[in-house]
Amino acid sequence: MFRDFIYMDIDRIQSIIAQLQQGLLNEVLEGKTEQTAGKMQMATNLLAMLLPVSVSGSVEHGRGSSLSESRVLHDYAFEAARRSLEDKGLLLERDDLDRDDVPESGFVLIRGAAQILDYESFRKIAENFDKIDEALNPTTSTADRKKRKKENSWATEAGPIIDTFYQNAIRVRITNQQDCGFIGPLIREHLREDISALIYKHGSQPEGEWTMLAEVSRIPLPGDSLEESLNKTMAAAMAAEEGGSVSNQFDQIIAVFNGFQEVMGSVSYPDVAVSPIAVYREINSNPGS
Repeated sequence: MFRDFIYMDIDRIQSIIAQLQQGLLNEVLEGKTEQTAGKMQMATNLLAMLLPVSVSGSVEHGRGSSLSESRVLHDYAFEAARRSLEDKGLLLERDDLDRDDVPESGFVLIRGAAQILDYESFRKIAENFDKIDEALNPTTSTADRKKRKKENSWATEAGPIIDTFYQNAIRVRITNQQDCGFIGPLIREHLREDISALIYKHGSQPEGEWTMLAEVSRIPLPGDSLEESLNKTMAAAMAAEEGGSVSNQFDQIIAVFNGFQEVMGSVSYPDVAVSPIAVYREINSNPGS
């Protein structure tokens, strides 16, 4: 099987390896690589190459480069991290995973349909909607163009909302066969390619089955209401205005704005909020070959 990665958070991968392979890392740091054999020897040598700093007497300087600089090892490091999670019983991998079976904390491997949401590109389109419309429809009359602009007033209204709450955010949604959606933010620096190149190649809703390794962040419940929570926070802030220190009043105001931001940008039921670690598609050998 070959994995075609479009996203990999190598910092999280490094953290998983460091925490779950601590014993092996200690052997590397202590220069005890000769005590292992076979596959363990190979893994020890690999970890020596993945160490973020050089260790005098144990790891050669040339092999002690940062994992973020050793891009050729990223894919192997992913497999090492995945197996570590699996061996420690921290990874839940089920194609029929229902949201009721999702653990409150832990890691999941999800397969299903993918969707990429690029808010920055949407903002750019919204800001230049009139110019784009004019360029694509040069023969449209002034009256018709004004009518279209009025009908698409969302374009001018969306800009400030995106700038305030979303900015340059990218999110990915993987929906499995149980129709359970797992949504999380993607960090641009961990994308394998520029987002425009990825969307050009795969589309905003890539075809086929995609896989995501992620850590569960939050599972909204059916009765959860972000709007109700915001109303309670606002009520508390209004009560705080009647007394208390200036600092306390500012704290309440900030809490209201944080609650409003949560309403605008958080995952709501029935979706599950996750922190993506890797997103990829699996390419298996051709059965007919």
